[in-house]
Order: sequence, then C-alpha cells, then structure tokens
Amino acid sequence: MSESNAGISGPRKKRKVKMWLSIVGGLMILGMILQFCEKREHDANQAEANRVADSTARELAAQTARHDSLMRTDKVYADSVRVADKRRDDSLAAKQRQDSIEAIERDRRDNPENHVDVDFNWRTGGFGSVALGTIRFHNKSLKTCVNPVLLVTFYSENGTELSQRKEAVYVTIPPGKKKKSDELNLGFINRQAARAGAKLLSATWE
Repeated sequence: MSESNAGISGPRKKRKVKMWLSIVGGLMILGMILQFCEKREHDANQAEANRVADSTARELAAQTARHDSLMRTDKVYADSVRVADKRRDDSLAAKQRQDSIEAIERDRRDNPENHVDVDFNWRTGGFGSVALGTIRFHNKSLKTCVNPVLLVTFYSENGTELSQRKEAVYVTIPPGKKKKSDELNLGFINRQAARAGAKLLSATWE
C-alpha cells in the first residue's frame, strides 16, 4: 500500500512543482512587461516634455529677435515699449514707497520707543558739583508717551564715561507732539564731567 502511494505522490509533486514554476515564471514575465511599459511611457513623456521645451525656447527666441528688430526699426513700437516700461517702473517704485511708509507706520505703532527723540541740555550748579538738566522730547510714534525713564551718561572731555544715572521724567507727550521738562536735579557729578547724553529706557504707552 505504501509503495503504491509513494508511486502516486511522486508525479503529483512534480506536477505541483511545474505548476509553481510556471506561475513564478509567468509573474516574472508579467513584471518585465510592466517595467517595459512603464519605461516606454516615461520615455514618451520625457520626449514630449523635451519637444515642448524646445518649441517654447524657439518661440521665445523668435519673439525676442522680432522685438529687438522692431526696437531698432520701428520708432512707434520702440516709444510705446519705453512708455510701458516707464509706467511699470513708476508703479513698482510707488508700491515700494507705499510699502516702506506702511512699514514705518507699523513700527511707529508697534515699537513706539524707537520713535521718540530726546534732546538733553545741562549745566552745573552747586559750585560745579551738581548737574541740572532739561529734556526736550519729540514723540514721533503713534502712541502717547507717559513718564519716560531716561539713562543719563556723563563723560569727560576726552569721551571717557564717568557716571550714569536713571531719571524718570513725569510728563505726558501725545503722538506727534513735543514737550520740555522742568529743570531736573541730576545729583552730584564728577567735576571733570564735560559732556552728557540721554537716551530713553522705558515709558508707559497709551
């Protein structure tokens, strides 16, 4: 019985092996066919893209040559081109100016501390040992500047920094306005102080 089964199973195994080999072979052939088709389609698309690019380049070269020829030989055409170019350039320049103005306006609104001019004048009192100063503010921002705080720096004649002092000035400067402080007592200073400057540190913005 076992010998008979063995004799039968052998041909069946061979048929199964042949069947799987034919399936695998068929799949490989199908894959090769698909790859060939894809490559042919890719090559056709690339050829079409190259043809379109070459055609576009030739058309552009022809248009450029015609334009250059007309610019040399046709005064009406040349004048119209120059007028159109000038209008385009003027429009671009106007847009750039407008963009610049809008950027400055945004900065005047968003960063008002950058748009306050501070003019500091001072003199000595107390036999040359005390600094007395007045501040002139010009608020160029779009917000009201309230109680600005300044950093006042004193220098010697050759520019050496001698001392610094923070000073709050209790004034209110509306947008676009100027304001002068009362004379401020800035305290004792080095007797060698010959120059001074002030810059805005902070303020309340409304």
